[in-house]
Amino acid sequence: MRDIAEVDLDMPVRQDAAMDVAQSDKEAAPETAKDLARPEPPEEAPEATAFEVLDVPATDAMPDAPPVGMIKVVPAVIDFGFVPAGASAKLPFEVHNVGGGVLSVTRYTIMGSPGLTLLLGFDPKPISGGLEYKIQPPKLLQPGTAMSGAVIFSPVGPEPAQAEVRVFSSDENYPQGYPVFVAGNTKVPCLKFVPESLDFGVVLLGQEYDKVVKLAACSDVPVTVSDISVDEAGKTGGLSLGFDGFPGGLPPGPQTPLFIGSNDTYELKVRFKPTKLSTLDKYNNPLPQEFKVIAKDDSFLGMKMLDVTAVVVDKACVKTSIKVQEGDVVPVGTLLHLSSEGLSPFGPVVKWQWSLTMQPPQNGGWLMPSASSPNPVFMIAAPGDYEFRLSLWDSSGHGSCEEAVAVVKATSLNRALFVLTWQSVAPIENANPGHPGQDVDLHLAHPSAIGEDIDGDGQKDGYWDLTWDCFWYNPTPDLGVSPDPSMETRMIADAQAPPGPEVISQGLVCLDHVFRLGVHVFDDWYYGPVSVNLRVYIAGTLVYDATLQLKAFDFWDVGRLDCKTGVFTPVPGPKVSSYINPVFQVPH
Repeated sequence: MRDIAEVDLDMPVRQDAAMDVAQSDKEAAPETAKDLARPEPPEEAPEATAFEVLDVPATDAMPDAPPVGMIKVVPAVIDFGFVPAGASAKLPFEVHNVGGGVLSVTRYTIMGSPGLTLLLGFDPKPISGGLEYKIQPPKLLQPGTAMSGAVIFSPVGPEPAQAEVRVFSSDENYPQGYPVFVAGNTKVPCLKFVPESLDFGVVLLGQEYDKVVKLAACSDVPVTVSDISVDEAGKTGGLSLGFDGFPGGLPPGPQTPLFIGSNDTYELKVRFKPTKLSTLDKYNNPLPQEFKVIAKDDSFLGMKMLDVTAVVVDKACVKTSIKVQEGDVVPVGTLLHLSSEGLSPFGPVVKWQWSLTMQPPQNGGWLMPSASSPNPVFMIAAPGDYEFRLSLWDSSGHGSCEEAVAVVKATSLNRALFVLTWQSVAPIENANPGHPGQDVDLHLAHPSAIGEDIDGDGQKDGYWDLTWDCFWYNPTPDLGVSPDPSMETRMIADAQAPPGPEVISQGLVCLDHVFRLGVHVFDDWYYGPVSVNLRVYIAGTLVYDATLQLKAFDFWDVGRLDCKTGVFTPVPGPKVSSYINPVFQVPH
């Protein structure tokens, strides 16, 4: 009888032998609760026969499976550690055939961070998310042999890099490829300055100033600093360093580096004794001087730089300049927005004094809301040159180093301008804390406007027509009065308190239309009567200038503009009516 280990379980077995095996299995089975409850078999029960297998001719036996190749890649995890900027590293790997048959290796893929590639002796092609390396023809590895390759890491930044390599072969156990995991720069030394930049502000030539910055590690990996210095501009400009906060009070060097752990900080003193003045821009404004403090370390870039800036002046005064938002050449009808810029080493600017030293006589404008405003506005209504001057004072009482000057040239345009300004007749201080003064509105109504009956004569006067009247609620109506869009009716300035202005522009390249011009005291807000001034300019020439005292809710029907001829005709009177629009009334 053959040993059971030699039996092929697929051989045909004699029926009675199979029954013997089944009976034998029953007797050999472990006892269970149900087995113990069964009655013992009768003594005459036949004994189980021995396990018996038919003799089968050798030619009928199933053949053994052919040996196959089996893949194994060593190592399965590749870690480059830290690789700095500009460097590359190479780590090898091997693909082994640990099976009994031939292994066919067909291709490799690498998917993950840029900067990680394979070195296999042939070029890859891009695929979604990575690279593919096909082996043509496939590499056949005999049992017990291997082929080699390498991973190249050329980091593109300090961020951690990760990728997965897969090796595809005939090994059916790895239909998706044998995986190899690759990592690099998972822990990178990093240095930081606190603060990240340093500004000395405005300083005086020849005086000494000190500031302190801290050096610290910006990761959980210690960083080593081998040198700290200032750039050439800093050396010649008067910048130097103090190392009292460093071990031994000494600067780090190649033989005596400074080791900064994740919880360490060291103080660096930055000292500035300026040797030259800042250059000036076209507005006579001093430009900042720029320097760098450079720390050489073992971080990814090998260094960390601190930007240092300062403005250097030669005397205790406020450097003063004027900025004109709209530029120095503007068309008539421009509302200028002026702003001041002052730099002082002794405190913030607290006082402004503007002056208008030149304007065309017909313009008759003034700075609004006042000449002491930090950022006033000014209406350009006539062509010509305008000159503005500015003086400043800081909180320590230092005045401007010199008065700032700005000149603006206005060019003529074929348009009409209506400029409204106003002042309280007898100002009542804090009459209404929620409103700084009377609210006066300018209206220009198209001939198609119906609007409201202002004077109570039973005829609609055109004002407050929400389609055809240009006023604060409808500042850019689409009236179609001109084939040139730039000549359309536009409210270019709106104000809700004195001195204004409110300005409406109307191009004079238009069809045969006669517009109505009116002024309404929307509300006096308990400040009493108001003195209203209205000026009309035709192509830069002042053709009408009138001042009238009005009270709350008065409506002044001022005049008519013939858009085609450019002629403005005042309404005799003046014609003033009291009116509150029911749609736009103010709740009190």
